[in-house]
Amino acid sequence: MQMFSSRLALGLLLAAAPAFAQSTAVSKGSWIISGSAGFSQSHDDLSDQTQTFVNASPTALMFIASRFAVGGTVTAGYSKAGSSKFTSFGVGPSARYYMGDSSSKWLSFVSASVFPQWGSSKLTTFVNGVATPVDIDQTNLAMDASLGLTRLLVTHVGVTGEAYFTRVKRSATNGGTTNDFTTNSFGLRFGLTAFLY
Repeated sequence: MQMFSSRLALGLLLAAAPAFAQSTAVSKGSWIISGSAGFSQSHDDLSDQTQTFVNASPTALMFIASRFAVGGTVTAGYSKAGSSKFTSFGVGPSARYYMGDSSSKWLSFVSASVFPQWGSSKLTTFVNGVATPVDIDQTNLAMDASLGLTRLLVTHVGVTGEAYFTRVKRSATNGGTTNDFTTNSFGLRFGLTAFLY
């Protein structure tokens, strides 16, 4: 009886082994928790003003199929230059597709996000030599696409770099007047990525 139990346990272990062996960071049912953050400060000698910019963008995605994950992204930003301040917040859906060898320590991907943003600016302008405070509210729609690469440092955590392009449709309201305009930006961003599987 003991020999039968040992053989049964060994048989179940061998049958389950392929399922465990196939589980990778990008397998169906796995999760991605990632994020990037930035901080910059610059000083203009001509105006003697220092500009500070801080932003953070955490993301949570779940693999609904091998290599393909969907979820959401939250963005928050703050900038200050002299007496002018700008804050923003956004949230929306995001998707990511991984390419190449899923068992490699280097995981390449393409990513896309669409999210509305809400922002407000507080600044002081001079009208006829008189300092006048101005409040501007913004509603934006941001569309972001990126090509990235994650280098796994350990089995579940890696460093991620992305080349991105972001297009933002902006609507700014100041004293009952609304102006619509579009901004485009591109560059590089870096962050950490954790895979839960």
